[in-house]
Amino acid sequence: MDKKELLKSYFQATVESAKIAKTLSLTLDDIRQSSLKFDHARVSELNQNATELSEALRKLHFERKELAVQLGCRHHRYATDLVHRMSGKAQETIKKATDELHELVLECQNKTELHTRLVIQQQQVIKDAVDSLRVEVNA
Repeated sequence: MDKKELLKSYFQATVESAKIAKTLSLTLDDIRQSSLKFDHARVSELNQNATELSEALRKLHFERKELAVQLGCRHHRYATDLVHRMSGKAQETIKKATDELHELVLECQNKTELHTRLVIQQQQVIKDAVDSLRVEVNA
């Protein structure tokens, strides 16, 4: 692949990643709502969807990284490195797509952390209830 084809593939992978991240974000919203309702069957189903979306996002991350390496980027923050290597319209287009993906992934991270705190709170409530109902018999 020449440089132009590599950049096009990188851009397409970035756009696809953003679509998946948006879907993942919406799925995380649904998980939170179902969790608040204690709808365990729905949470389980949505967790499976979230796992599949996360895996697709991970694969695209590695694909983008490989493409960036082929374009000469060696830095851990390859997306930033790639943007800085470009100029003009191409730089603007890649930067916009990268920024959008970054925001969506941050949104997913924040929602995941919020959900984790919710689950920990729910576990504590249940643990407290179980502890308060524990009957000890001393004979």
